[in-house]
Amino acid sequence: MNYLIILVPLVAIFETAADIFFKEWSIRNNYWLLASGIVLYGISTLVWAISLKYLPLSKAIIIFSVITIITIVLTGVIFYKEELSLLSIVGIALGIISIVLLEWE
Repeated sequence: MNYLIILVPLVAIFETAADIFFKEWSIRNNYWLLASGIVLYGISTLVWAISLKYLPLSKAIIIFSVITIITIVLTGVIFYKEELSLLSIVGIALGIISIVLLEWE
């Protein structure tokens, strides 16, 4: 079973959800949102620790980081109407290329 396909995106999903709760907390100042974000970060960390039993750290961390960056950026652009600079778009594209190169072997 390829754990990279399952565990690393799962960690990214939990971390993205936690970041969304933290952003909402910063807007609404509702401490349930803060607590929810902390819990989701805890779950994310637990799944990350489990994934390291099955995956090489050097490969998993790059894929996790890029997936998380992409999901957070999309969330910011779509839901919070944040804008991206050309340099940010190039950086995201290079991140995607890095995943393709890592998985090329």
